[in-house]
Amino acid sequence: MKKAFNNWIWLSFAIMGVVLFAAGCGSSGGGGGGAATATTTTTTTTTTQTEAESNLAAIGLVASQSSINPNESTTLEAMAYNASGNGISGQELVFTVDDPTLGYVTETATTGADGTAQVTFTARSNPGTVNITAIGGGVSSLPRAITILDQTSPANIALSVNPSSINATKTATVTATVTDSGGSPVDNGTTVYFEVENSTYGTITPSAVTNTGVASATFTASSNPGTATINVSSGSATASIDITISPVAAASIEFLSVSQNPVAIRGSGGVEYSVIEFYVKDINGNPAQDVDVLFTMTGPGGSEYIEDDDATPYVQTVGTTNGIAKITLHSGYEPGPVTISASITTAGGSTITANTPVISIGGGVPSDKWLTVSATKLNLGGLVFVGLETDITAWLADRFGNYNVLDGYAVSFESEVGLAIDSNNVTADKYGAATVTARTQKGTSPVGAEDVVPEDWECELIYSLSGGAYTPGGTPPAVNPAITDYSAGYGNPLPTGHPRNGVCVVMVHTKGEEHFYDGSNGCAHDGQYNTGEDFTDTADDPFRDYDDDGLWDNGTTSTLDTTYTAGVNPFEDYVDAAGNNSWDGVNGIWDSDKQLFRNAYFLITGPPIIRFDVSTFTVPDGGSASVNILICDENYNLLTPGSTVSITVDAGKVYGPVDFTYPNTNAYGPDAETHLSLIEFPVTIADDDPGDTDDAENCELKVEVVWKNEGHDDITKSVFIHGTVD
Repeated sequence: MKKAFNNWIWLSFAIMGVVLFAAGCGSSGGGGGGAATATTTTTTTTTTQTEAESNLAAIGLVASQSSINPNESTTLEAMAYNASGNGISGQELVFTVDDPTLGYVTETATTGADGTAQVTFTARSNPGTVNITAIGGGVSSLPRAITILDQTSPANIALSVNPSSINATKTATVTATVTDSGGSPVDNGTTVYFEVENSTYGTITPSAVTNTGVASATFTASSNPGTATINVSSGSATASIDITISPVAAASIEFLSVSQNPVAIRGSGGVEYSVIEFYVKDINGNPAQDVDVLFTMTGPGGSEYIEDDDATPYVQTVGTTNGIAKITLHSGYEPGPVTISASITTAGGSTITANTPVISIGGGVPSDKWLTVSATKLNLGGLVFVGLETDITAWLADRFGNYNVLDGYAVSFESEVGLAIDSNNVTADKYGAATVTARTQKGTSPVGAEDVVPEDWECELIYSLSGGAYTPGGTPPAVNPAITDYSAGYGNPLPTGHPRNGVCVVMVHTKGEEHFYDGSNGCAHDGQYNTGEDFTDTADDPFRDYDDDGLWDNGTTSTLDTTYTAGVNPFEDYVDAAGNNSWDGVNGIWDSDKQLFRNAYFLITGPPIIRFDVSTFTVPDGGSASVNILICDENYNLLTPGSTVSITVDAGKVYGPVDFTYPNTNAYGPDAETHLSLIEFPVTIADDDPGDTDDAENCELKVEVVWKNEGHDDITKSVFIHGTVD
């Protein structure tokens, strides 16, 4: 049956070729043409594939024995395939013999449920070779040759191998001497089959024919040491022989991988171990098996150890498997760098060593110093659209700046009105990053975020733009001289809000430790906090900073100077970490386990408002005129990222920020003149033809703003004023 198995392997390639050819012909027949032809081709291809499931496309034929003695029989198995390569049941097949004088075969057979049918060929008394063919539905198999041996058919096989012991990846010759029952060599051309019992040890020439009774095959060993058994057969005769494969001497070692770097300090709750692998090769560059590798560790001395126990914490010997030697590093109670060297001894007695990169044993909990928040979009058009999204990421690292040890740490996100957050089960990944998606959601606030009291600089900005003075009470501040002293201002109507009304805060918080300055004030520099070391004290209770001033507000007392601004800011929600029903600030002691937090600020903005500071302009011959253009939303804030401004004239020449694309920024303030520089577009219109004696030419100054919000159509707004250019 080994011969039959080998024949099936050979035949599968032939059958697949026939099937693929048939399928290819069907496919190419529908090609070419334009759009109408392509539609017809699709329909035709579907029909052809459906018919192919039941139509005969190819027939395979194998024999259980390809050579038999006179008057003996052998079984042949045919398989009927459709165009998809699947067996067809119920297919009637006819079997023919090209030389009936040498034998006969069952004439017909019908395939079963698996698509196969079996028939029997019986040899007559004469030696020779016949070809048997299976035919059905106009399809023929490839001829299957059966050799009928003469009376000197194989009865015994004597084997030898040279050499009988080889190194991995080397070769040996297996020689078979085949004789008949009388001890005489079988006829020349008798087929002898060779097979490796366990293919993991190597490969061998699958068959050879005899010459004066002798046939040889070449065995090629794999890189695996062991004993390869070679099975040999010819006719009904069989024999086996063993070849010993010795490992090749190790010749090189290299670092392969480290599963975790950094590793958390023992007891911190992080990943406290790392698997390190080295790769050993033999002199042929193949994986070296069963080679002893000596591991030596150098660490900070905090009870760290390698392998599975700490009896010998710094030295271990491990054997290779498929060329790989691995060992486990377990962290101790001290942070610091670890290096592990791996050494092998070559056949010549020399030692070769490779080293890991530095592996850090880290603090294992987030440090306030490293907590950072970022977002994909910092300005969203939430004053109009609900559901605009931005991804917010909290970036964590421990006191040493390591982030790998923080995989799985929980992070919380809380927003004021204006944004809503999907914050279900948010944890840091292997990069120390925790990400949520926030969407615009207006709620009941008419301004997009909490309605907060304007600061003096916001009032100063608004009144300066209107050309008036800020006089809500007390002594008003003068108009900022850095802002252009508009005689008429930008006129009315101006936007009704103020910049911080469009600011929405998202509070991000997680458990961790306050940052300390290791070794300060004469304390030990040991990676741990020691009493007396300087540290950065942080508030015990995280809070949502609605009014963007960095201070917690209780909703009853204004934190602003009431000389210029009236009213109070809203109560700012907080996390009651201590559970004492009150907000707690800094406590004056270093905390190793507390809520760390950041407030991330976003602009929630609306469509563009465009205002000129003049109603007309006049450009004298060879001269110029200045025009200031205010472009902002209803709270004097920047437009959304990607929005564009285009400023053109149809006479003369215009200079300044005439082509502008808004960046991804949440910038506002912090004073009147700085904020004005974000939203004002000062341009100059100049005469481009000095000395021209023609009359002054009418000129249109046009401002076109395209407001962009992802997932929504662009909104374009154009305004213009007229003047003259001489």
